Amino acid sequence: MPATGMWVTTNPAWGLPPILERDDPSWLARPDISAFLWPSEEGGGQAPTLGPPREELVGYYERIRSRTTALLDFGVELAVGTDHTLMPNITQLTLRALVDAGMTPLQAITAATLTPARVIGAEADIGSVEVGKLADLVTLEADPLEDIANTERIWRVLKGGVVVDREELLRLAIERRGGPGNH
Repeated sequence: MPATGMWVTTNPAWGLPPILERDDPSWLARPDISAFLWPSEEGGGQAPTLGPPREELVGYYERIRSRTTALLDFGVELAVGTDHTLMPNITQLTLRALVDAGMTPLQAITAATLTPARVIGAEADIGSVEVGKLADLVTLEADPLEDIANTERIWRVLKGGVVVDREELLRLAIERRGGPGNH
């Protein structure tokens, strides 16, 4: 793959959400997650009652992690992409999984920004913060290079040159759901 310039779009975080929910049943009840879930995805902060035991989930995640590590060891370029858009923080979980697989935080962030831009042939316009490029920005409360989990500590979002009112967005999402806790 590396010799041909082939890249892989991966989602090594697939096994993380059920593990996180098993470890903390209130995880899916966080307003920043629950307000944006589709009804079929909601755990509502209740302990999971269906699905495999936690040990099986961890084993599944470890198999994905080891395969991702193997791709990295072979020199395969990984690009973050997901078809699992129902989980609002799947990109941050994917970054965490890539770091678990052996990437540095900077490599994982690059796999979610510049690499996908290069993959779709849009590197001249997007993928990095440079004069003349289009950019939507996420500013964080803490350094993701110190801990990739800091990518979930969002301070501000700038989209199309306008600061996104995240509180209003959350309020609208909760209103759409019928109020807090009404899933």
